[in-house]
Amino acid sequence: MSDDAKALISKMMTPDQVERPHAKDLLNDTWFNKAPSKEFKSAVMKKYQSNLKQFNAKLLLQKVTQQYLVQNMIEKQEAEELVNVFEAFD
Repeated sequence: MSDDAKALISKMMTPDQVERPHAKDLLNDTWFNKAPSKEFKSAVMKKYQSNLKQFNAKLLLQKVTQQYLVQNMIEKQEAEELVNVFEAFD
């Protein structure tokens, strides 16, 4: 983590709200001025958005499977096999 990022976070975490800078003031911090271009940020955000969608899809599949298991009370061996399948996803 850069020194500028550490300084910004330190300012944001100031316990005394009287001494803590306002959000508008923080947006003028050195760290924001050194931030990458909008094009770069957009590309990075699209990548993270895609990763998050994939993660959510996997999580949804796991939840639905767990609900199915509970509703149908499968045998222990079958449950262990499914656990191994989900662990393979990770």
